[in-house]
Amino acid sequence: MTTLPSFAGKPDEARVMTFNIRYNNPSDSIYAWDARRDMVLRVIRESKPGIIGLQEVLRGQLDDLIKGLPGYSAFGVGRDDGKNAGEFSPVLFDTTLYSLLNGSVFWISRTPHVPGSVSWNTACTRIITWVCLKDKASHDTLYVFNTHFDHISEEARENGARMLVAAADSLGSDKPVIITGDFNSTDTTRAYRIITSGDPITMYDTRRSLKVKPDIITTFIGFPADLGKKEVIDFIFINKRFKTLDYHVISYNEKGRYPSDHLPVLVNLELK
Repeated sequence: MTTLPSFAGKPDEARVMTFNIRYNNPSDSIYAWDARRDMVLRVIRESKPGIIGLQEVLRGQLDDLIKGLPGYSAFGVGRDDGKNAGEFSPVLFDTTLYSLLNGSVFWISRTPHVPGSVSWNTACTRIITWVCLKDKASHDTLYVFNTHFDHISEEARENGARMLVAAADSLGSDKPVIITGDFNSTDTTRAYRIITSGDPITMYDTRRSLKVKPDIITTFIGFPADLGKKEVIDFIFINKRFKTLDYHVISYNEKGRYPSDHLPVLVNLELK
């Protein structure tokens, strides 16, 4: 069993996770959700993130998570109908730390407010979930965007990146912004460059914010797990209001079995 990382942060610092938990696919056999559920819950419980951006979450999985994580609340909708059908990209938050002020979901398409809409040759319906949270201790407000970009269409990924930065820019430079997600893009792609280019707003990759490089150089590992893939496609981005204090790719496993085909990313952030 691989141990989980410990953080030396202060209680009022924001601890954020992004985690693609792999949708409940019975044909995954020994890697199906029933065999992984407890490991996913253990990673979250022991890592104690205040904010979590999840991807590939079906309604039944979301119910399992809320049941297994007392004190957390979730915001999001199913991407197929804007209700319960299809995958969610929900934002979970610790209700002892944060309260929800506002939130919504929009579609990565030319008609972003039409549930189930698709554009740009995307293989699947894709969404962006956002929330405005209030820190109960400091009374600061912060914005969290969570998404899962398309795995086939580069055009859809690039337009999704433009929609993300436009939404972040619309808040103004004084608002703290966090973006979590599975971007199906590495740091060499145009979608990544759009997010980090500074046009119209600069978002910073927390992975690059620290001088010490992570020991693990992949976040997508597949089933069975291959930690040598070198596919970092899960990111946490921040704007200038935050400083990255710690960054970890969590390789927790039980006898070589991993909670998902992605490794969760966990950061500690300081609000400047």
